[in-house]
Amino acid sequence: MHNHDHKEHLAELTAGIVSAYLNKNVVSPAALVSLIESVRETLSRLDGVRSPSGPEKNVSSEKREEDGEP
Repeated sequence: MHNHDHKEHLAELTAGIVSAYLNKNVVSPAALVSLIESVRETLSRLDGVRSPSGPEKNVSSEKREEDGEP
């Protein structure tokens, strides 16, 4: 997947999750920005994509290292 396509997909996933959350929960406008950022960063980490706030991480390789596998 190209970087632009990936970013678009990440934005769509983030919007879908935030939208579903907002359908069942009340969030202040001030907290909405933090919610969106949190969801996006979590999805980025799960996918191993570099987040704007941190280095690239690959969850599956980290898990293998914790289990003593290369």
